[in-house]
Amino acid sequence: DDVYAAIDRFQLQRGTAIEPLKVDFTGPTPGVYFADKEDVNQSTVEIVGLGTVRSNPDYFALSVMNEIFSGGTFGNRLVQNVRTRLGLAYAVGGAYGATYDHPGVFRSSAGTRSVKTVEAAQAILDEIGRLKTNPPTPEEMHKAKDQVLNSFIFNFDTPEKTLNEQASLAFYGYPPDFLDRYKDGIEKVTAADVTRVANKYIDVSKLAILVVGNKSEIKPPLSALGKVTDLDISIPPPPGAPKQ
Repeated sequence: DDVYAAIDRFQLQRGTAIEPLKVDFTGPTPGVYFADKEDVNQSTVEIVGLGTVRSNPDYFALSVMNEIFSGGTFGNRLVQNVRTRLGLAYAVGGAYGATYDHPGVFRSSAGTRSVKTVEAAQAILDEIGRLKTNPPTPEEMHKAKDQVLNSFIFNFDTPEKTLNEQASLAFYGYPPDFLDRYKDGIEKVTAADVTRVANKYIDVSKLAILVVGNKSEIKPPLSALGKVTDLDISIPPPPGAPKQ
């Protein structure tokens, strides 16, 4: 009885509701951005844009699309085509991010040899384009849904994880049964839904391409992808230090 009395005394009172975040996220400024590192013989390519929010009615279709395009298995399109079939990257991946109250990040990345930089970047852009024109096969849909649902379960395999997620959902104003809706929402996604959301939410003209690599070894030059903006990544001296 003393324990329960102590718990009652320290229970948190309901606070004032947090106002929803009201910020306009415009995404990156499109273009090609380059950071030159003369001491490397490879390039890192990042192609980024805006993702979505979990309250988006298309969140389930976008989750399946993400798994087909760049999910955590070796069967996704980026791995199968950019890495395995074309041999353009030793590492490739990405995600169509979704957060609670603002858009996540849509990103695709690759690590590649310097001389394959432009080719690898273009191959990723081509795969993004294929999401819009090549509907997923029944096998892709089946594997993607299984992977999404199986990984979802492991997000809530302990009471602590479940409590943390429920607290987050409540904080951001999501319905109490949001997690229960997830399985049904994923299972209802069709191949046509995947193609539809790819066309609705991904605009290649709004993506930014960031490359870190050795300029002298990148052939053809990055200008083949568009106008290039050079980035200064040199580390400035500490305040008050004498200039070199």
